[in-house]
Amino acid sequence: VYFNSHVKEAIWDFEAGKWTVVTADGKQARACFLLLCTGIGSSYYVPEIKGFSSFKGACHHTSRWPHKGVDLGGKCVGVIGTGATGVQSHSRSCSHRWTSHRLPAYSQPCSSHETTPREFQLAAADGRRPLLRFLQN
Repeated sequence: VYFNSHVKEAIWDFEAGKWTVVTADGKQARACFLLLCTGIGSSYYVPEIKGFSSFKGACHHTSRWPHKGVDLGGKCVGVIGTGATGVQSHSRSCSHRWTSHRLPAYSQPCSSHETTPREFQLAAADGRRPLLRFLQN
């Protein structure tokens, strides 16, 4: 695992089922999986909200979530944002929850289910074979 590294090349070897990754400082690694931890999730944003400074309740940002977790059982929970982390933070144990977002966004309900043979087939035809190798093992 290389943190804070600039990836110069990432080459997928379909036959071997592995990535060859070369960093800007010359390090080279081979791996079955390549996780690119970049983008808007690399730094957090807290919007300016009128009256926020006088709010007396607990406030947690998903990018700075307490390691010990947060017990939301029986509490009224407000979630600002419908991005991936905002949606995941919804707790089934809270007594009431509401979500606010500035622009309409598409968010598909999470319907965790076993992947069917047909879904594997369709994903393979769509070029997602490396992901399928992971899911099947």
